[in-house]
Amino acid sequence: MDIVGITFDGEMKDYIIIESLKVNKWIDPKDMSLDVIFRLTIEHKYGEEGFRKIRQFYIYFREKDLENIIIEPDIIEMERKRLKKGLSDKSEERELQEKISPLEGYIYPILTEKVIKEDDGEKKRIKVALEDYQITEKTKKRIIMFPLRFKKSIVSSDSVEHITSETPWYYDCIIEPYMIQTLKWNKNEFMPLLETLSVWLQIPKELYGSLSAVNIQPVGHFEQMFLLEEEMAKRFQNAGQPLAKENVLCINWSFSDIGISSPPEEIEVTCKLRRFEVEEYFIKRFEENREDSILILRELLYLCKVQTIDFNHIISGISDKTLKRILEIFDTMIFRKNSKPMKENLDSLLPLLEYFKYLPFGEELFDRYDALNALLNCKKSEEFFSKQISSRLERIQESKDVIDPDYIEFMRDIGNLVGLTKKFNLYTMDEDKPRYKSEVLSGIEKVDNTWSGRLINPDKHIFYKILINWKNIIEKEYEEQVPTPELEATIKTKRLAFGDKVGIVLSVENIGKGEAQDVQAMLFDTENYDVVMGESEIKTHLARREFFEPGLEINPRNTGKIDVSFEIYYKDRVGRGFKKQFRDNIEVIKKDIPFQKIENPYIIGDIVREKKMFYGRKEIITSIIDNFKGRYQENPIFLYGQRRTGKTSLLHQLKRILRDEFAPVIFDMSKAFGKKSFYQDLM
Repeated sequence: MDIVGITFDGEMKDYIIIESLKVNKWIDPKDMSLDVIFRLTIEHKYGEEGFRKIRQFYIYFREKDLENIIIEPDIIEMERKRLKKGLSDKSEERELQEKISPLEGYIYPILTEKVIKEDDGEKKRIKVALEDYQITEKTKKRIIMFPLRFKKSIVSSDSVEHITSETPWYYDCIIEPYMIQTLKWNKNEFMPLLETLSVWLQIPKELYGSLSAVNIQPVGHFEQMFLLEEEMAKRFQNAGQPLAKENVLCINWSFSDIGISSPPEEIEVTCKLRRFEVEEYFIKRFEENREDSILILRELLYLCKVQTIDFNHIISGISDKTLKRILEIFDTMIFRKNSKPMKENLDSLLPLLEYFKYLPFGEELFDRYDALNALLNCKKSEEFFSKQISSRLERIQESKDVIDPDYIEFMRDIGNLVGLTKKFNLYTMDEDKPRYKSEVLSGIEKVDNTWSGRLINPDKHIFYKILINWKNIIEKEYEEQVPTPELEATIKTKRLAFGDKVGIVLSVENIGKGEAQDVQAMLFDTENYDVVMGESEIKTHLARREFFEPGLEINPRNTGKIDVSFEIYYKDRVGRGFKKQFRDNIEVIKKDIPFQKIENPYIIGDIVREKKMFYGRKEIITSIIDNFKGRYQENPIFLYGQRRTGKTSLLHQLKRILRDEFAPVIFDMSKAFGKKSFYQDLM
């Protein structure tokens, strides 16, 4: 299955970013076909017209691949239902996503409506139509997932139809993004830059037999491989991936910045064309050069970055019991990384490496894993800049006898991240904490981007666990210090005329210390009325002492006093969700309300200087005073608005309200502006 490209309708240009395309391929051992899951991660950009929703997009393949595609509507519908279930906070899909990508977390899906082949006689492609969906600032990053099946995707070396456990076979895939230029359906389509293309190939145990039989190309874009453990395989199966069995070999390639001008790339996997040649080579070297065991071990680990190696075969052929145990632990950390906690592996490894400290480079290797283990064991932000961590990092940076000079620079970057963490820990003021939290998280992302592709395994896996732990500690400590909002709500419209649609206006106030976000009211059904409009609009931000007045609609079944039940949903500044239930009553009347003329108290023209002539504006006055009287110092306030909207009248009221604590002075710039004498006095 070759990968060519993706296009979108031209109206989406400048409104979306494609962060990644992840293609998961599961080889079916029965017929050597591929079950493929496409996972597209997009981010909506806020443009001139706000956000734009994607209605459909298109995938282009080579002609031979399009002929091999089987579109099964039932499977696509099952995938849609599975993703819909995933929207639940406790769903298997959500838990699986967060387990696999802890740094990224759960991303909300856009559900697929249908997947079809389009053919105009000359050109063919796959069209993916999407259901309608909502976009907010919080959910502007989304994923699109859909399955396809490709028949005849794996080729056996002797072209036999029946594949046995001994039959050699190969798989290849060409990535040709430049072909999208010629395969566009029309000139209005566009292909955004793809930040990352991630290709996964999952091979069942019955197809590879031994790891020594697998050979992987290319070297340059190969990311990782590991064997799926029983627990993770079950999680995949529960989330709708039936081919995810224990000991499936997962191989991953990653290509960055794929665009229309990118050169073609080729992936190739061959199986059963070699047997234990590499393993026998390392057995011989370990046995003949015991003094160089650390150097040989590092060479073996580097080779694991580009090749599957059967550690069990090497272990069975060497005599040193300590080295056997070291190789068993490295085998677990590299190829079975989910079978045991990384901390448990490192705790077992370090005493064994200490035994080899007398060998060339033995001490440097021990120090490196000792430092990584110490970082992994941190439970509070302050532990990252403790003396124990600092001394370990300094020892590696000052070391001159090293196998991998890159690790000195790597530990230096970790030290810089430690410095940011120290600032986050020491500064507690409200205005400083978010800034340093952001700097630490950005630093984690930067270090991850710099080193995740350069480190060998298992160091890359350990490093990833360290960053996840680091990120979780920072976010948890930040959340513990963020002031929480608290909302109170009552019904503002207490007496209403009977009708098919009766509008209820709520009064929602934030009485807590923190800002509330994404505030929404939800109305419950009762026996006294039917809900016409049960969900209100969303208030994006609700500061302390601010009010929100959402509207809802009911169809009352009778007159008189009616109890109304409603719920308020909201989040705090870090995204934690809250909901509070309320109960209030209204009176529905079915009689004519006599007209009563109300005299308009507002004055147009003159400035209002007296309290009795100034009406309303309570919310804005409260907001100005709260902002003016800062926690640590007074803050300047800039009041702006159209002419004749009451700005000067408001200043006179503030002068009256603040005169007990301050000495307000009103200076009318309109009388001085433009006069030469004013500018001379000012100079």
